[in-house]
Amino acid sequence: MAAAICALLATVVAPSSVFAQRLPQLPQAFLDTTYAPPVGGQVISVNAGDDLQAALNQASAGDIIELQAGATFTGNFILPAKTGSDWIYIRSSAIASLPAPGTRVSPAQASLMPKIVSPNTDAALAADFGAHHYRFVGIEITTTVSDPSTAITNLIAFGYDPHGNPVTSTAQAQHHITFDRCYIHGTPTGNVVRGLALNSSSSAVVDSYVSDFHSRFIDSQAIGIWSGAGPFKFVNNYLEAAGENILFGGASPGITNLVPSDIEIRHNRFFKPLSWMREDPSYAGILWVVKNLLELKNAQRVLVDGNVFENIWVAAQIGFAVQFTVRDDGGTAPWTAVRDVTFTHNIARHISGGINVLGLDDNATSQHLERLLIRDNVFTDMSTDDDTRLFEILNGALDVTIDHNTSLHSGPTMMADVAPSPRLTFRNNIVPEREGFVGSGTGAGLPTLNAWFPGYVYQRNVQPGGNALVYPADNFFPATLADVGFVDLAGGNYRLTASSAYKGAGTDGKDIGADIDAVDAATAGVVAGIDAPVFVIVTAPQAGTTVSGSVTVTAVASATAGVAGVQLKVNGANLGPESAVPPYSVSWDTTNLANGSYSLTAVARDTAGQSMTSDPIVVTVQNPGAATQLAPSGTISTATPTYTWTAVPTATLYLLWIDDSSGGRVRHWYTATEAGCASGTGTCSLTLDVVLNPGAGQWWVVTANATTNGLWSSGLTFTVPGTPPPGAATLVTPAGIIATTTPTYTWNAVASATQYLLWVDDSSGGRIRQWYTATQAGCAGGTGTCSLTPSVELTPGAGQWWIVTANASGNGPWSARMAFTVLGTPPPGPATLLAPAGSIATTTPTYTWTAVAGATQYLLWLDDSSGGRLRQWYTATEAGCASGTGTCSLTLPVVLTPGAGQWWIVTNNASGNGPWSAALPYTVAGTPPPGPATLLAPAGNITTSTPTFMWNAVASATQYLLWVDDSSGGRIRTIYTAAQAGCASGTGTCSLTPSVTLSPGAGQWWIVTSNAAGNGPWSARGTFTLAGTPPPGAATLVAPAGSIATSTPTFTWNAVASATQYLLWLDDSSGGRIRTWYSAAQAGCASGTGMCSLTPGVTLSSGAGQWWIVTNNASGNGPWSSGMAFTTP
Repeated sequence: MAAAICALLATVVAPSSVFAQRLPQLPQAFLDTTYAPPVGGQVISVNAGDDLQAALNQASAGDIIELQAGATFTGNFILPAKTGSDWIYIRSSAIASLPAPGTRVSPAQASLMPKIVSPNTDAALAADFGAHHYRFVGIEITTTVSDPSTAITNLIAFGYDPHGNPVTSTAQAQHHITFDRCYIHGTPTGNVVRGLALNSSSSAVVDSYVSDFHSRFIDSQAIGIWSGAGPFKFVNNYLEAAGENILFGGASPGITNLVPSDIEIRHNRFFKPLSWMREDPSYAGILWVVKNLLELKNAQRVLVDGNVFENIWVAAQIGFAVQFTVRDDGGTAPWTAVRDVTFTHNIARHISGGINVLGLDDNATSQHLERLLIRDNVFTDMSTDDDTRLFEILNGALDVTIDHNTSLHSGPTMMADVAPSPRLTFRNNIVPEREGFVGSGTGAGLPTLNAWFPGYVYQRNVQPGGNALVYPADNFFPATLADVGFVDLAGGNYRLTASSAYKGAGTDGKDIGADIDAVDAATAGVVAGIDAPVFVIVTAPQAGTTVSGSVTVTAVASATAGVAGVQLKVNGANLGPESAVPPYSVSWDTTNLANGSYSLTAVARDTAGQSMTSDPIVVTVQNPGAATQLAPSGTISTATPTYTWTAVPTATLYLLWIDDSSGGRVRHWYTATEAGCASGTGTCSLTLDVVLNPGAGQWWVVTANATTNGLWSSGLTFTVPGTPPPGAATLVTPAGIIATTTPTYTWNAVASATQYLLWVDDSSGGRIRQWYTATQAGCAGGTGTCSLTPSVELTPGAGQWWIVTANASGNGPWSARMAFTVLGTPPPGPATLLAPAGSIATTTPTYTWTAVAGATQYLLWLDDSSGGRLRQWYTATEAGCASGTGTCSLTLPVVLTPGAGQWWIVTNNASGNGPWSAALPYTVAGTPPPGPATLLAPAGNITTSTPTFMWNAVASATQYLLWVDDSSGGRIRTIYTAAQAGCASGTGTCSLTPSVTLSPGAGQWWIVTSNAAGNGPWSARGTFTLAGTPPPGAATLVAPAGSIATSTPTFTWNAVASATQYLLWLDDSSGGRIRTWYSAAQAGCASGTGMCSLTPGVTLSSGAGQWWIVTNNASGNGPWSSGMAFTTP
């Protein structure tokens, strides 16, 4: 025996890997079926002998059709399509005597119900295409068919028109159909195949009794759906049918790509009478086709929770209670799928098998079954037949999770066959070992797991009677079920005792096996027909997912007495305030949390004081962490340091934030690739062309990825040697109310400041932004008071001003603001825009706005989808509102481009401009210009000076403007057709290789799309760096500046390394005077250091002038210097 075991173990291996568990998505829509009869409509009474169809035809949205209790209405009735979205209620006149909402009806209440009866083999109820918003309350619906040789296919038929033609589009489908506390049944002996063919959307059956559906020849169902989109709700019903009590799929949908979706199946009793079982003493003598209790062949986002599945035996199938078996039964729907199914808190008893799972249809093309969760269920009395399999998984099912279940089966725990099913999770289950985990041709345990379930997780299962040698480690094998430690095994209490070795031993710290308290709470009242008073579930985020940044947490709740509030929680602590109205959601900021697992729950309470806590949803928070900075730090020797920090896993972007002694210098995002750390490991590094000012500074790094920003780094300080920029100025006057419009501006001089920026705003906006030398301000010594009296006249009203200091090291900080008010009439206030607004039909609209008192002119500023179209001043007289009251109006010859646009008005009078109006958006009908292009290459470091420019094609774009700047400035501004760019189809990639040779150094480029409607927006900027020596940088001018004493000044500027030529560009009061290139040798600075100096022979005209320098070398022109102003005597 020992040798045999060793031989067996030699054939098995450990699981291949542990995978990220993929759990199902819950339904994304839950139907609200609260009983709320219409108010304000007519009540149409229909008594015995009256014409029910006439009442249906007469009713309008918001009406109630009240049928006499006990009356019978025989016929085949049609629900007409109505206008409006209010409900039409069709209810019993004895509604007050029927059970209240939340309590199921039964045949015992039939006398309180009117009866709708089909007298033939046609449906008792059908509907026009598009019929909607019908609710049946307290109605009995049945048939007269009782002869076993006769059949009625559908007692209630939706998904067809009255002539039997099936829906072929969602627009034709019936929708918003509810059956509430209805008794829907066949006859004991008739072939009544299907209760409800519910091929509709937004449809529900609640608190109803659906029974006696069976056939001797074909599958039968209480509810069958194959061509309905959903959502669906089936809650607190008794469901009885021979074939499948509920079936999704089973025939090809008439609507292409339709998969029934967002399905809630909760708190129902699925039952087959033993009188249908030939071997039972109560057998009634008719052999119906019996298959299973629930089957999904084509469905997605399904919640099956808190149901009782009772009585299934080997008959037309092998006796599984539940089948999740993807099937394209018609062979014409290859999109058929079963995915995202949650099966929780259910009891299955008196059954011949548990759950059968089929991954792919083996008879037709289908999609994979994927993401199935089976958790917290109890399977008992599984000894009605031999070979009772708890689970069977066949043919490539993906991502099945079986967790925390308790079973008392007598056959295999698992049977696997046909093809392997990857990524099975099987853990925390109590499953007695009869035959164990077996597969076709493989022995129990590891041989089957390795052969049939690649990538499995198999952990913390209790398997009484099993052999630990043939299973993975971290599982438990007591000798018998009695050794598990149940509270009362014989009495059916499957909770674990406090002394059980498996209490709290699950992977999640919970008891192994099903959460019996949760199962009991979810199924309480199922048999009696009393719905759970409160239901709540967390629907977002999806369980098992990784989240980051700001996450919306959402719950769905319902309560018979009405929901009073829902409190969302994270790890047991309140997450925001309680929500009193749906949607029950709150924003969860995860950015300041430690990365790891978090449990989200919701507590719902009703108006009667009852509450329920949802199952936890466990998600993983994974935000980018903080970077650790390395350098620069402390005193540094260069003004252009390299910035380095440790790479952060999951970070794809880094914000580099740098302050030097002059203030904020860099606030720029860089990709991890640009920083040389795309792998998320090692060191990130950037060397920028930003020259830091002498003095103290500090820098930080912020991480980010596609979904969220990470944390700021702690910050590193540095000091650049040299004289720092000057400090802040202290302002003196003007302040408060002033009587002159040309005040003198005074402030305390700042040591080492050689220039001052005077920045003045008055009531019309920005008026002065002018640099002055300390000499011009009369404070060259850096002490005392600086003073300037500009010739700019200020507009009456409130204003403010600032001073910014500067010296050769850069700008100092802004001064504190000083406010003043100029006496006089201020500019006018803002206009209120009227039209155009919203969608407009004309391309030449009339522009109207409310007149503004005191305004004599109006600036009309107009953008359409192609960009800026108009910036034009009009007098108040031209706009028809010279009085300053009423409405201003202009109709312009400008033809707008189709698409979205907006416009503004700026008011004006003799005192200056008023404020801008609020923007008013509009949309012109028609085809708009194309959207923006996404750039692909060149990017980053490139080696060729004639690169190929590539971008994603944009649908409807017929032309592209290629705009390229290299280190020497603007190089390409050319429009190409889409055909020239090789992307005339509007798909794929556009590509151009211009013949322009780019200069070495940093460059950037953009694409602007266009079509017959106009230009689209600019693309995002693309950057590149061409290898080689770039053109030189910008020159810093020295003199002449301010008032000068000579008309033939000497022009001096700081030499620029690598510059071989300088363009001197000079304007004086007469216009352009000098545009001359000089070699660096002519300017006396061939070494690239020190000072350049030129004294041209040009005599300047008296008055104000300005000059610039442009640098150059063999690689091209550098940038223009800043301009420097002077005044010649």
